[in-house]
Amino acid sequence: MLEGHQDAVNAVCPVTVAGRALLASGSRDRTVRVWDPVSGEQTAVLKGHQAVVNAVCPVAVAGRELLASAGSDGTVRVWDLATGEQAVALEGHQGAVYAVCPVTVAGRQLLASAGSDQTVRIWDPATGRYLLTIPVHHQALAVTQAAGALAVGLSAGILLIELSPAP
Repeated sequence: MLEGHQDAVNAVCPVTVAGRALLASGSRDRTVRVWDPVSGEQTAVLKGHQAVVNAVCPVAVAGRELLASAGSDGTVRVWDLATGEQAVALEGHQGAVYAVCPVTVAGRQLLASAGSDQTVRIWDPATGRYLLTIPVHHQALAVTQAAGALAVGLSAGILLIELSPAP
């Protein structure tokens, strides 16, 4: 067992740092931790969220794999795991952010987040700028890209949104 979090773990995902396969976790203790799943060694503790961390996912920025985390503090944070530093904080949700995932639109690597404010937001993880807010009229609890569409888990079901580049 990997020990270190001081409260429940809400999210885990694989992440690669300098060619090394690691595991990231997000917790109710407001931290993101990075682990070597083979040795059990904790390699980083990332602090910055002011509330529960609900989701984590890898995201590509300029050919490098970074880590995104979503929190009940209304932020999405992007971390550079090579340095252990926060690269950017994405702010704009008006409530808890429950999910985050990488998305590709027209060959461009972006980031989607889903929140209690009944929106899905699309971000440029390199700059921290939000590109699009999609009202979904229910709490957005999960998000993933599948077959070119954005699948959003809502408090009222699943919504599929076609991802197409702006004209």
